[in-house]
Amino acid sequence: MGRNSGATAYKVDIGSSPIENDILNGGVFYTNSTFALNFEPNSLYFIRIVPFNSTGEAIDCNQTSFSTILGCGPNSDGFHDYWQYLHDRNHDFIIEALYIYDRYGKLIKQIDPYGKG
Repeated sequence: MGRNSGATAYKVDIGSSPIENDILNGGVFYTNSTFALNFEPNSLYFIRIVPFNSTGEAIDCNQTSFSTILGCGPNSDGFHDYWQYLHDRNHDFIIEALYIYDRYGKLIKQIDPYGKG
């Protein structure tokens, strides 16, 4: 399966190290799926997303990493006033929306991942 070949679902691995999928191991998500995971603040995570369809899985899907922070609320102090996704053009996946929830699971805000945040 080549790039942009009509994926119908995605296999997702997430781990706390580059060699361990201890958070999510081969989770399958369809193109209209929504999911939420709780990540520890001030931590580094590793993710690999593999698109697939009835003809097979994509090849050469690289692992990438992301960090979480504690307290990313805007208060106009010049720190963490905006939340932006910094897209790595070397990866095949696209993030279409970001959802921010409070600790009770209530949706606080939906933001454009490529906007100011």
